[in-house]
Amino acid sequence: MTANKTVTASFVYGEFTLTVNAVSNRWRTVTKTPDQPTYMYPNANVTLQAIPNPGYTFVNWTLDQTGATNPVTIQMIVTKTIQANFTNMYALTVSLVGTGTVTKTPNASTYLYGTTVTVRPNAGNRLYLHSLDGANAGRTGQQMAMAPGRS
Repeated sequence: MTANKTVTASFVYGEFTLTVNAVSNRWRTVTKTPDQPTYMYPNANVTLQAIPNPGYTFVNWTLDQTGATNPVTIQMIVTKTIQANFTNMYALTVSLVGTGTVTKTPNASTYLYGTTVTVRPNAGNRLYLHSLDGANAGRTGQQMAMAPGRS
């Protein structure tokens, strides 16, 4: 230093972008509230809600946000990219011819893609199981992984 100097420091709040991706457009809608191009810290809370289309379910958030809370509120203190992950849901329809019962384990109305379901026929009094048709047909309990076209 050879003379007096003046230095001025200017501080501003950060402005950050939020990019939200999903695995496929046909599986989802993701809403941002508020929905704007950038978010200014410190009042930059954004709520994301994953809304699956019929036949799908929300699984979780990944990349710069993790977890399965839906909707989720995030604080924008840096630029973020967040991915919403969805998966298929499948119905397993059991129909009977004659009397008797059929149990599904686990017993649910819909199943996630790849869920193993055990289907077990139970013949009524003085009856026997003639056949178990459909995926993995046979005469005893069957296990199947849920995928398109199972009934």
